[in-house]
Parts: sequence; structure tokens; C-alpha cells
Amino acid sequence: MATVWLLLRADLRHRWRALLGLALLLGLIGGVVLTAAAGARRTDTVYPRLMAWSNASQVDIIPQGTGQNGYYTALARLPQVESMAVGQLYQAALPSDPGTAVQLASSPDAAFGVRVDRVRVLAGHLFDPRANGQAMIDQDMAAAEHLKPGGTVRLLGVPNDSTGSPDFAKAVPLTFLVTAIVAFDPQIKMADGGYGSPTVLASAPFTATPADRVASYGDEAAVRLKPGAFMSQFIAAANALAKHYAGTPAQPGTGGRVHVVSPADQVTALEQSVRPQAVALAAFAVLAGLIALAVLSQLLTRQLALDSAELPVLRAIGATRGALVALSLARLAVVTAGGALIAVTVAVAASPLMPIGPARDAEPAPGIEINLAILGAGAVAIALLPLAVLVRAAWRTAAQTAGPLGVADPGAGAERPSRLPALLSRAGSVAGTLGVRLAFEPGRGRTAIPVRSALAGSVIAIGAVVAAGVFGASLLGLIGTPHEYGQNWDAVTDLGFGGVPPQLAARFIAANPAVEQYAAGDYGAVTIADRNVAAIGARRAGRPRLPHAARRPGSRRSR
Repeated sequence: MATVWLLLRADLRHRWRALLGLALLLGLIGGVVLTAAAGARRTDTVYPRLMAWSNASQVDIIPQGTGQNGYYTALARLPQVESMAVGQLYQAALPSDPGTAVQLASSPDAAFGVRVDRVRVLAGHLFDPRANGQAMIDQDMAAAEHLKPGGTVRLLGVPNDSTGSPDFAKAVPLTFLVTAIVAFDPQIKMADGGYGSPTVLASAPFTATPADRVASYGDEAAVRLKPGAFMSQFIAAANALAKHYAGTPAQPGTGGRVHVVSPADQVTALEQSVRPQAVALAAFAVLAGLIALAVLSQLLTRQLALDSAELPVLRAIGATRGALVALSLARLAVVTAGGALIAVTVAVAASPLMPIGPARDAEPAPGIEINLAILGAGAVAIALLPLAVLVRAAWRTAAQTAGPLGVADPGAGAERPSRLPALLSRAGSVAGTLGVRLAFEPGRGRTAIPVRSALAGSVIAIGAVVAAGVFGASLLGLIGTPHEYGQNWDAVTDLGFGGVPPQLAARFIAANPAVEQYAAGDYGAVTIADRNVAAIGARRAGRPRLPHAARRPGSRRSR
């Protein structure tokens, strides 16, 4: 081994430029593969990590009336509850455009957005939960009013009249200091199908102002259960408490009933929505890795052939075949180990580019990520796989003798010609025989060409391009044709937990000539096998028709 080490040191001094070039090439290609592999994992796990980071609530409890009469205090004491935040909801609008609704909320216990369902700060800093007049806004609100941290957001707190309609004549102006632009958990653009509005979270003291009594329309509790707690038991206990705190006409309460909303199904849908991007990245990493292995094996095989020129001389002075194999693999190991180190560096530097797609907006820790499992396994693969592929070639090269030109022509062993040229020669095609021989026969010695690995790399590369094209075309076709996966409507009107009489809805829809068909329904939740599942009930789609009492004599709809 002392001889091998001495020769290796001499090679590193004289051939370091060539070896460095191969290591850089291997490192750059390997870095792309590791970036894609780590990005696939980061994209696929973004929502579970977001839920854990934000201490996300697992269920929302929304009383039919209010829970501020002691219900929430009792709810927080249930044995299934690990943490809870109370949210007060308000009806608000933009002063510049009263038709634009704004989701305004505040947390009387100062927990929502800070301890439970933590917000992700995109610019600025968290507000002081106990400071009056402060607020955090989402990106939609910032874009609508051109706001930045330190600016002032102005809203209208809108009460309802006796019929339940917004009464803008009695609206009160609201002013808050913007401390941060944030993303509300799990506020992803696609999370609610596009029904969301600009959102403002005011600090806790707002719930004690006169405006709270003017514009407030409801409250809710965001609850996170203890590990191992059964959802069905918690819901049963929450409903039992609601009946106990139902309230009286003089002292409002829950009304004896609560709505239960579980974000679990929504989160599952979000995880499934990013799965295609994660799969695409993983497939790209696998295909790129195979292509890189095929291409780099050609280059390393070529380098192995060039380095074998001196092997007959070393064998003549007493070097064993095992020592020559060890020397050849040690030279290649320097390249692969250096390439692995460079690949890891490239992957870490490129990690801020991940994740991709909708998952990027949900990433709780954007920036540099070091995935030790993927980077470690990738570095080992980059360092060892090429060596494993070239062991046979190194063993065969170590047994070669000098050719007619001496040590300048190693590898004078028997050449294995391709069978295809022989078949063409029997068919009488001289031109075909020569062309196929030049294309498929690698030659020998220092002029040999790694034909088989080149063909394998070309086949893999073409297959990767075709697969990527088919996947992209299929995905674009699916996205561009929503009716293919059941979305056969053009617009949705969502009133949240409110509702309108069927006759009023029919009159409104029938007055719009652009509506061809519509279906009305309601949503809630059901419990199946101890799991709270969101449920939607809709009646069969029909054509808009005015109710009988609203039809005008002589109109086309009155027949």
C-alpha cells in the first residue's frame, strides 16, 4: 500500500487539473440531483411541518350564539384539550370600496396567531398582543391598500340591521397600526378555493372597545387536542357543555348548539395538491441520477483507460494486479469524493429555491435547509456508485499487457466485435457494415470509446425527456379541464355559516341572465369512526326560476 500511496501522491501533483475538472463536473451534476431529491422531500412534508411549527388547531368550535358566557373557559378545562385560542369575528369593509368585505378578527385571550395557529411573519414583527390599536394583515390586505409595516390600515366596522343585512349607514371607522404582513395558518391561496377576503388580526384590547359591540357577529374557539385524545369524545363533551351554557334571553349563550369544523380534511387536500410537484421532483432526481451515472461512467472509464498506460511498466517492476486495481480505484476515489463534497455544497446553496409550487407559500422555515439523511445518503452514493460500476473495468485494465506500440498502447487484448456489422456484411451492405462498425464497436487501448454506456445514457436521457413531456402535458390537461375531476361549475357563492331563505336565493339567481344552472346546499360535519369529517349537502342542479309569488304576469318565466 505504501507504493500505491506514493504513486497516488505523484498523480495528484501532476494531474490535479484533470482530476479537479472531473470532480467539478461530478459535483455540479450531483448537486442538481441532490437539490431535486431534497426539494421533493421538503415539498412533500411542508404541511405537516407547518402544522407542527404553528401549533395548529385541529378543530374549530363555533357556538350558534356566543361562548363568551363562560363556555370557552369550561371548554378549555376539558381533559382532551391541550391548547386553545378564542377568536372574535367582525364584519368589516374597506372605506374606499364598501363592497369589498374584510375578515377582521381579534383574540380576547391574546392566543390566536401567537400561541395557537401561529402566523408566519413575512415583513415587520409580531404585534404586542396586549397593546391597543395594533394589527397584522395578510398579503391580500397589503396589496389592496398598498400597506407596509408601520402604516395605518383603515376599515369600516359594519353592523347588521333588523333584517340581518349590512347597515353601512351605522358603520364605524376603525384604525390600526400595521406591525407585520403575515400568512395566517393555514392561509394558502388555494386553501379555500378562492373564497377568501383580505384579513386583519387586531390585538386583544380591541375586543373591549365600543366598536366590538357594533361590528361583532360571532366568536369561535380554535382547539388543539392532546396526543391520543379521541375527537368523538371531545365533540360529545363540547356539545354537552353547549347545552349547559345555552344562555337565556337576558343573558345570551351558546344557544345550546355548536358547529364543529375540522381543518384536517382541508390539510389533507392541500397535501395532495402538492404531491404532483413532489413526485415530479423525485422522478427528476432519479432520472437525472441515472443519466449522470451513465455519462460520468463514460468519462471515468476514459480516464481509467488513459491512466492505464503506465500499468505494464509497474507490473514489470513487481506491482501485483491487486495493487494496480487499488491504484486505479484510488485515483477515481479522489474524483468521486471531491465530487460528493461539491454536490453537497451545491445542494445546500440551492436549498432556498425549494419547495416549489403552492408549497412554497406554506414553508414554515424558508431559506437554507440541510437534510442530513438525503445529503448524507446522496454523498455516499456519489462517492461509491461510480467506483462500484468501474471495479470490473479496473480489474480488466490491470491485467492488460503492452501492445505493439509498447506502453503507449495498452489493452492489446482480444477485441469483441459487434454482431450487427457481421449480419449486415452477410446481407451485402458494405456502407451499412462500415457505419454500424464505427457506431457500435468501441475499439481498444487509448483510442477506445465507451459505446455501450453512451448508448445507455442516450436512451435514459430520451426516456426522461419523453416522460417529462407526457407528465407535463397530462398535468396541464387536468388543470385546464376542471370538469374532468368533477368541478363542473363556474362560480361559488359561500355565505359561511349564515344562510338565506331559498326563495330569496332563487330570486337573486333568476335575476341574473348569465346563470344557466345552479345547485344550493349547506355544509357541516359528521363523525365516522371517531374522525370528524366535513360534509356537504346539495340539492340537484336546476335552472333558475323565479318563485311563484315573485313571477310577473306575461313574463317568459311565469309560464
